[in-house]
Amino acid sequence: MKNDSSYPHNRLPSRVPGDQPAAPHRHDLLSRMIEAKATARAYELIEEPARGGVLEYWRILRGHKTRLLLLAGLGMLLGCLISISQTPVFQAHTSLEIEELAPDPSNMKASERASDSGPSSAVTDMPTQIKILQSESLIERALAKLKEKGEALPPEKHGSSGWRKLLHLPQPASAEHDKSADHNALVASVRANLNVRADGQTRILDVAYDSTDRKHAADFANALANEFIEQNIETRWNLSQRTAEWLSHELEEMRIKLERSENALQDYATKSGLMFTSDKSSVSDDKLRQLQAALASAQMDRIAKQSRYEIATASAAGTSPDMLDDPAAREYQSKITDLMRHRAEMATMYTPDYAKVKQVDAQIASLRTALDTERRAVTDHAKNEYDEAARREKLLAANYATQARLINHEAEKAIQYNILRREVDSNQQLYDAMLQRTKLVSAASALRTTNVRILDVANAPRSPYKPKLAVNAVLGSITGLQFGIVLIVGRERANRTLQERGDVNTYLELPELGVIPMASRNGGLRGSSEDSLVAEHFRAALTSILFSARRGAQAQVLVLTSWSPGEGKSTTTSNLGLALAEIGRRVLIIDGDMRRPRLHKVFDFENNIGLADLLAGTEPIVTQVPQAAIRKTAIPGLSVITSGPIPSNPTSLLYSQRLKDLLQLLRKNYDTILIDTPPMQTITDARLFGAMADAVILVVRASSTSRDAARAAKQRFIDDGTTVLGAILNCWNPQYSGSRYEYAYSSRKLGAPGEI
Repeated sequence: MKNDSSYPHNRLPSRVPGDQPAAPHRHDLLSRMIEAKATARAYELIEEPARGGVLEYWRILRGHKTRLLLLAGLGMLLGCLISISQTPVFQAHTSLEIEELAPDPSNMKASERASDSGPSSAVTDMPTQIKILQSESLIERALAKLKEKGEALPPEKHGSSGWRKLLHLPQPASAEHDKSADHNALVASVRANLNVRADGQTRILDVAYDSTDRKHAADFANALANEFIEQNIETRWNLSQRTAEWLSHELEEMRIKLERSENALQDYATKSGLMFTSDKSSVSDDKLRQLQAALASAQMDRIAKQSRYEIATASAAGTSPDMLDDPAAREYQSKITDLMRHRAEMATMYTPDYAKVKQVDAQIASLRTALDTERRAVTDHAKNEYDEAARREKLLAANYATQARLINHEAEKAIQYNILRREVDSNQQLYDAMLQRTKLVSAASALRTTNVRILDVANAPRSPYKPKLAVNAVLGSITGLQFGIVLIVGRERANRTLQERGDVNTYLELPELGVIPMASRNGGLRGSSEDSLVAEHFRAALTSILFSARRGAQAQVLVLTSWSPGEGKSTTTSNLGLALAEIGRRVLIIDGDMRRPRLHKVFDFENNIGLADLLAGTEPIVTQVPQAAIRKTAIPGLSVITSGPIPSNPTSLLYSQRLKDLLQLLRKNYDTILIDTPPMQTITDARLFGAMADAVILVVRASSTSRDAARAAKQRFIDDGTTVLGAILNCWNPQYSGSRYEYAYSSRKLGAPGEI
């Protein structure tokens, strides 16, 4: 078994001679337990680390900061070495403005221009211009122009140029001196070094060219820009020329077609006998329209005169509108009215036979006869006018019908005529439009214009733009740091051991009774504040064990075990026994590991008699355990039964009835019995002890005990029907975990062992 005494809390703290435990009557036991629970909860609030997320990654990385710094330094060194090995590259820039295209002189794309004049025009046009600038044909033109001027072609890059300069080695011949260099390879190399990009949402293009020679970089960038403008001019001029030639040919054909259609129209009109006025309508059509207007007018006149005649015949004498408008009738009526008034006046004074009265009556009768004659004359006049209007309407209607039949007969001939006339009109319009466009294109083809202009001419750069030593060093450092983070986090994630506070609850689904931090290896004992804090954590674990009784019956016999050796179960058992004795409990610790016992070394006892002797004896254990087997320690209330001499078959002793009898007898004399058992990995002793005990406590070591092993240990006890009270996480490193581990009570000196 691994010797756990390498850690200071793996040995019982020494006691100053003469110290006595606090008297039980000084404090009530329950008040001490409440104070211990409050202390444990205070530590939990201070020490609780954040789990998951960024803080968990920070905890992992903080424990490997040295490796991270080393990897970052290696990355920086690698970045510097790469920078030194690269050949300095110069980059020359020139900028071009791509103006909006002028309207098409031929107006052949009028509908398209309407849609391309908006903001989307730049979106589609600028990538097209970039592709043209990067085309092989334009690059070849620029190279040919440089060659005509006697300038050397851009040299190829050499990746080892930096090392060659440092080692004073000759540079290899560049492509400009290699007469057998492949032209296609040269164009591909130049194209790879060329970068064209649009400047935001503007219509400005930035042309950048990389070269190992600063002069070559500027010369090629300028040559490419000039050839781009020249190519643009040539393209537009050639397009105008071809358009003008095509329009001239089409115009001649359209002229011939127009003449033919006009001759065909005239021949048909002559043969069919159709006559047309100046507005291209036929004479028959004009006559029909005139008859239609006259007939409508005659109908209106007949209706008006018929109305007058009917009113005249239907009205009472003298009440028709014509009678009222007739001057003679009005005069007769006026005279009759005057005579009637005079006759009425005479009737009051004279009889009807009076001569003057008779004279007046004769005058009235004469006037009435004249009025009737006038009324008949007016009625006859209205009738005559009505008859005349009706006759005129009838004649016009008959003439209109005759003309309509004539028009219908001519309509059959007019259909073909109209077809020929529409063809003439269409050909005339096309001919006029094409003639206008031909004139515009002819004028535009005489001009050599372009929509591209150079904003900034490329100048030879003063310094190379790559490699950048500082940037590559920083990038290398960041890359090394990222690689280290991925490596460390991946390894930690792949680590399936229990590491952090809360892992017991998460992975084992057991109560976490306590977390014991790792103490230093300086051999310090209770005298140091660090070891005092470790003791406080054992007391906090004890508090959790005592309060676990609220979930069930009080566990008097507790078995402490682990999955594998070296996880600190013996040390945990000893410190829990000490903590129980400090609160006034009668505690017995039994060393149940009869293969590799250790508790006799912890308490500095001889191991000449112990548990093996009690189980191997022949006398029945009925009333009392031999006092020679129970060793009292320097701690009041704490006793120990060592394992005794190592037997030949320890497991067989555990199956005997004597073990049950022994534990039953010890229950009467002690408040708590702690049994330290062998590891469970290959030995079943812990399961046998657990079957006779009240509960089992698992001890797991941080960053050592795997989750699967701890779960296997728990499952075995569950399958046996043994109660697993919880687990204690031992040797936890708070600095590695990155928790806010503050010694909140460091200013408070821990007093006597009995003080909690």
